[in-house]
Amino acid sequence: MNLRIVIIDDDKSHLLIMKHSILKEMPDVDIECFIDPIQALSFIEKEYPDLIITDYLMPKIDGLRLIKRLKEGNIDVPVIMITAHGDEYIAANAIKLGAMEYIVKSANAFDLLPSIVKRVLKERELRERLDQIEGRLQDIMEKTFNWIWETDKKGRFVYSNPSLEKILGYKVEEILGKRYWEFFPEDERKDLIKRFSTVNKNHFFSCEHNFIRKDGKKIILETRMFSIKNKKGEIIGYRGISRDITERYNAEMALKESEKRKELILDASLDWIRYLDKDMRIIWVNKPIREYLNMPIEEIKGSLCYEILLGRKSPCKECPLIRSRDTGEIERSTIKTLLKGKETYWDVYCVPLKNNNGDIDSFVEVARNITEQVESEERIRKLTHQLIMAYEQERKLLSMELHDRIAQNLSLLHIEVDNVSQEYSPSLMPKIERIKDILQSTIRDIRNISYDLRPPELDQFGLEKAIFFLCRDMSERAGFKIDFSSVGMEELILDSKVEINLYRIIQESLMNIEKHAKAKNVSIKMVASYPKLIIRIEDDGVGFDVEKEISESVKKKKLGLIGMQERARLIGGDIKITSIKGKGTKVTLEIIYGKEKNYYN
Repeated sequence: MNLRIVIIDDDKSHLLIMKHSILKEMPDVDIECFIDPIQALSFIEKEYPDLIITDYLMPKIDGLRLIKRLKEGNIDVPVIMITAHGDEYIAANAIKLGAMEYIVKSANAFDLLPSIVKRVLKERELRERLDQIEGRLQDIMEKTFNWIWETDKKGRFVYSNPSLEKILGYKVEEILGKRYWEFFPEDERKDLIKRFSTVNKNHFFSCEHNFIRKDGKKIILETRMFSIKNKKGEIIGYRGISRDITERYNAEMALKESEKRKELILDASLDWIRYLDKDMRIIWVNKPIREYLNMPIEEIKGSLCYEILLGRKSPCKECPLIRSRDTGEIERSTIKTLLKGKETYWDVYCVPLKNNNGDIDSFVEVARNITEQVESEERIRKLTHQLIMAYEQERKLLSMELHDRIAQNLSLLHIEVDNVSQEYSPSLMPKIERIKDILQSTIRDIRNISYDLRPPELDQFGLEKAIFFLCRDMSERAGFKIDFSSVGMEELILDSKVEINLYRIIQESLMNIEKHAKAKNVSIKMVASYPKLIIRIEDDGVGFDVEKEISESVKKKKLGLIGMQERARLIGGDIKITSIKGKGTKVTLEIIYGKEKNYYN
């Protein structure tokens, strides 16, 4: 929209000259000319032009009265007054009433008019922009939540925005004239005055400090303070911005206290706890690690964990952090490593941590030294091995004793009774026959016990034949069908101690089926395919809850399933027992042979 200028002069020729002079320099301006000032006022009140050029001496109303009318109507339009007579009184009153320029008509006055118009319009634009800036600044100062204030050189308040009342409870007029430090806590006043005085040297000051509200409550302010200087560079006062950070400060203190408590708890742990970034560089470690390294946390930060802890150039192959970095899940590993020349075992689990964007950017690793546990388990395993082998040796000796001596003696006794029966009367024959039956039954029972204690087929024919005879005898005794098959067993040579444990596992499985399964069909398969021997035992019985049964076995100190698992471990094997109620049970045993993978080779 073009600028609009109103020219008022009762001399028509002057009007045309002024209009022509302005359009020559400013062709895009819209100019309205009026001879009658009353008509001009009516137009101005409706259209509100950008500039008014008025003559002083006019009929009905002069230039000064016209300016007064504009002022009374709150019409804020810049005015240039033109008069034929240079009168200082008129000029002073025109400027006083708000005229921006006063021009005396002369030979070159109309030629200078365009430049004067441009200057007045420019000044008007600058003033409006300044008013906008000041208004915006005033709005910010009045409506901000921060307390904005000014003091004189002696620290007395000379200005405050209304936020003062919300923050400190005082009205503005209550603090004007008072010194800033009058609101400091008495026990801190001396120190705070000293700290605040540094603004005289640095011309800037920033700190967090205590302040007393009107209600006597102590709050914490964050204050930034600047010195105010005059044109000579002399300090004439101070300006500051303060905000209440009590809640934030208390929250930060609570967080720091919480972090401190957490760190104390983590430091009290016997486990090694470390906080790592994605590149496995240390962010923080707990006290046990710091004591092991004999280094402060500042020297440990940023180090690669495997370099500083283990002296390695690359991470451990079993490192759970590497897997966790790939999977995004919690990972766990048992790691065997050397620490200060000693072989140690560690149970390590790693927890990935996500940032605000949901991306994994760090990890917490907890490592527990389980060396003593592993060594204890190893000792227990070896002791168990020794106990089992002593048990098997005792069974073997007992079996031999029963079979070779007691059973033989009973057989001889049976023969002697038979011989004696020929020397007595027929009336004693029924009694003798009962004695012979009892002896025969006892001999049979002793041989069965001897067989169970140590199957002779195992020593005479090997594992495969011993299992075959076991299946045959169990099938006849228990009444269920056993389908036994073997593949690759012909060339297989196992240590006798391995064989007896395999035999006992299969024997225990069949005894469990006999006692609990109510099965009709059982399948046993033995497959030897270097380097593994795999044995599968399946039945179509009622099934059972494996975990529950094992748990109850521990409580009741029953060794059935637990004994099978222990025997499997002792020969370096892996046994899995799966069962579904109503659908039978499956036992799978795998061992490595020929490569010294078990304790007996």
